[in-house]
Amino acid sequence: MIFDKYFFLQDQDVFKTYFNEQWDMYLDKIGFKHKQSAILNIGSRYRPKMAFWGYSYCKSDISSNEFSKLINVCISIELLHKSTLLLDDLIDNDDLRYGKSAFHKEYNPSETIAYSFHLVGKAYELINDTLINMDIDKNLYGQILRTYSFNVKNMTKGLLYELTDDYYKDVHKTLDIMRLETSEFVKNSLLIGYYLSGGTNAEVLKLLSELGLSMGNLYQTLNDLEPFYNPDFILSNKGNVNLDVNKYKKNIFTAKVLENFKIENFDSFFVNNKNNINNLLSLAKQENIYSFFKEDIKEQNNYIVDLIHHVSQYSLNSEWQLYFEKFYCNLFNWAIRRVGFKY
Repeated sequence: MIFDKYFFLQDQDVFKTYFNEQWDMYLDKIGFKHKQSAILNIGSRYRPKMAFWGYSYCKSDISSNEFSKLINVCISIELLHKSTLLLDDLIDNDDLRYGKSAFHKEYNPSETIAYSFHLVGKAYELINDTLINMDIDKNLYGQILRTYSFNVKNMTKGLLYELTDDYYKDVHKTLDIMRLETSEFVKNSLLIGYYLSGGTNAEVLKLLSELGLSMGNLYQTLNDLEPFYNPDFILSNKGNVNLDVNKYKKNIFTAKVLENFKIENFDSFFVNNKNNINNLLSLAKQENIYSFFKEDIKEQNNYIVDLIHHVSQYSLNSEWQLYFEKFYCNLFNWAIRRVGFKY
């Protein structure tokens, strides 16, 4: 590979293309027929990209050898992410993912559970083997694996909250699940990249953590809004208009409606009512919930842009702010198009 750091910084499609090539090669090594599943071969690669940006924050120059090892860490992050998507679709009983047959529909639930655990095992194997072969400080090695482990703990903790409690009725509890299941993973991907580059600055860690959490929260908020603002897209992508809450799972839009109207008898209002969707949307319009979220998204976006400018002051890579802000803006515009927002 002829490596040009600035080429990868300037054009994230180039990063994604190279990542996908290495990803395909790694899936071939894993074996099993399941490697052909759409859920493994389609995706934004958001979390691996965040690890790349965390690494390049501290590096004004990246060698080809360094980049190859970074890609291995990025693959391990994506393996962990995909393992959670397999279980998420199974629990939700979604028919589709990315407009293709969901893994448990393509194979079966038992294979889905087994393959998900296999991906987790391969993910830990890959990141550990990669770190061992790098000249990395012992303390940073431990910190990276600890941060990586948080992803598994946080994801399962958030899922257990959804499945065993009434978190879907409360905005603050819903935000906590969003943090556990999405925001923390995005943040940790960014931090793993930073640690991998040798970064240890406490102020930078604080700012990168806030940046990762904020981006993850915005991304998940927009994801939760899709079935209410753009149901046709969800239908084509998932095979059903999955409102989450009709499966007793969290959704920030529904939690906001229920909280505003102080609805306590949830089952009679929503789950057992054939007009549940119309009732929910009617209440949302009464309380201007639609307008509230449009403004909320705008405020979150402005806050993130300000954070990018702030954290860039400490970067050892003079190009980082320019290209990371471009990456973020492209991601934001892609996400709001899925919802149907226009600013």
